[in-house]
Amino acid sequence: MEKNKTAKYFKYAIGEIVLVVIGILIALQVSNWNTQRNDKKWLTSVLSDIKIDLQKDTIGFSNIIKKIPNLIDNARLSLNRTEFDSVSANFLLGEFPDTYYPYSIQNQAFQKILDARVTNFFELDSIYKKINVYYTIGLNGYNEIKGWDKNGTLEDGKFFASMGIEDAFTSLKNIRLVQSEAIRKKIFIEQINSPQLRNILRENIYRKKRFKNTVTNMKLAATRILKNIDEILEE
Repeated sequence: MEKNKTAKYFKYAIGEIVLVVIGILIALQVSNWNTQRNDKKWLTSVLSDIKIDLQKDTIGFSNIIKKIPNLIDNARLSLNRTEFDSVSANFLLGEFPDTYYPYSIQNQAFQKILDARVTNFFELDSIYKKINVYYTIGLNGYNEIKGWDKNGTLEDGKFFASMGIEDAFTSLKNIRLVQSEAIRKKIFIEQINSPQLRNILRENIYRKKRFKNTVTNMKLAATRILKNIDEILEE
């Protein structure tokens, strides 16, 4: 009889242990489901924010890509011009490529990822790698060539201002010019035929072309990532 009681109690204890284990496993599974649901909610939010940043980038890149060819063409016109009688000194000065583009890549959403110390997107790790490359290697390369063009353009502007030609600044009206139109043109012709100015314009064209190529590649990368994000968010 004692043996039967012991066996009965043992079976009861085993049953209790099994129930406890099952309860723990169920609780862990529910916790895991909640964690996955929260992770997915966070990931969806971050991807939506990154999408907004990338959309801003593509607009900024498009504006740059649209405007740079005009600067390059004007610089080429200045270098190749042989006839000056039919154009004014103001027009000739206006052909100089004295503009740079300070657009900054929008990375606020990516900064959230860095702040959260996230290093992957779990089953979406491939999109994480693309985003990471865009905001590290891509952004650094863009900033480097943007800074190069900005600094070079500012230096070019200093040289343009030192050529000795009085600039009318078309936005400033009713201000008397001391130099005559003939003198301003004469100085311009002398300068545009000098090796120093011609080399400055050639380098400016080269920088602008390099910058345009970089911006074009960044826009292409942003567009591809946007497509991937849209596919994920639509699932």
